[in-house]
Amino acid sequence: MSSVSVSENIRIIEENIKKLSEQMILTQQELIRLDGSLRVFKNFSDLGIDQIALPQDEVTNREVIDSLG
Repeated sequence: MSSVSVSENIRIIEENIKKLSEQMILTQQELIRLDGSLRVFKNFSDLGIDQIALPQDEVTNREVIDSLG
């Protein structure tokens, strides 16, 4: 005769609920970030901005600085 461990199933289900809750929080945070980005770019578009020029990165200081010491 087979059996099912009630306490083990409770533990596993609680762990799964906790993991899914954490994933929901992370997904909600990412959704909010994406929504913000979309609003910014839609506002750019509404203002007639089609392209955004990015500055070229120039490294003028080539000295290595030890920030751990």
